[in-house]
Amino acid sequence: MHHTTVSHRIDRFEERLGAALFACHPDGFVLTSAGETLTRAGRDFGDAVIEGRRKIYGQDDALSGMVAVTPIEPLFTRLFAPRLPDFLAAHPELEL
Repeated sequence: MHHTTVSHRIDRFEERLGAALFACHPDGFVLTSAGETLTRAGRDFGDAVIEGRRKIYGQDDALSGMVAVTPIEPLFTRLFAPRLPDFLAAHPELEL
């Protein structure tokens, strides 16, 4: 996906949300307080979905299977990529 497409999608999302999620700095983009709040909410939601699935299917804490990840570029480089090695080490049964 081209960076302009991602930028336009983020702009539209911010317009619908009514808040800026990223601020431009000389070093690149950083999350605003609204972006940090949404990031935390997204993590909490993800954790709740996983916990709900475990309860429904009676699974333990082991994660396994194929995972497809399609994050937008700023989120990937700033939030997702730095945590990926530790996450995959903690869950060796996952395939990315």
